[in-house]
Amino acid sequence: MTSKPGGRFDSLWLWYLEDPALPRLVGELRYLNIGKSAGLQYSSTWLEYGFRLSEDLPLIDREFIPYTPGSAAGAVDDARPDRWGERVIQFVDRPSRLSVMEYLYYAGDDRFGALGVSTSRDEYLPRAASPLPRLTEAQSLSEVMRKISDKQELSELEREIATAGGSLGGAKPKALICIDGEEWVLKFSSGERVDA
Repeated sequence: MTSKPGGRFDSLWLWYLEDPALPRLVGELRYLNIGKSAGLQYSSTWLEYGFRLSEDLPLIDREFIPYTPGSAAGAVDDARPDRWGERVIQFVDRPSRLSVMEYLYYAGDDRFGALGVSTSRDEYLPRAASPLPRLTEAQSLSEVMRKISDKQELSELEREIATAGGSLGGAKPKALICIDGEEWVLKFSSGERVDA
């Protein structure tokens, strides 16, 4: 891993998590100065035994550069958080550089999809996440989401609670919670007049 002070990542490792107990290394993600983007180069093992992640990422030995500045190559861009997740990361984690590399890392492992990022190419080591909040903490969680929306300071405990929703897609406040041992998405109102 190549990291700079303040939580900046110039290199991360992409893993395929179809079976989370047996993660498979896909390749290396590299920070690209132009557009604060992330390029992908498949590992030799993935080239031999893997599959292309998307139509624009064929199984060839080269670095893939995204077409759009501020994005990641091909299907890797789908693993990043959407607007709400980015907002949580900006407010809670406050990385010194805001690029797709930091968003991929700080989103952690509670994400939808089968791709994850690690700081190691030898084993899958995603960002450590706090335990998921329980249903009994839903009211406290709602208050934390309101504070983030209003850009108010959070306590350390509130920061831990907020990271449970950092990797979920969309623009509306939401969080993962645990109900009877299962993960659920809890969506919060953000002042709309109509229940959306």
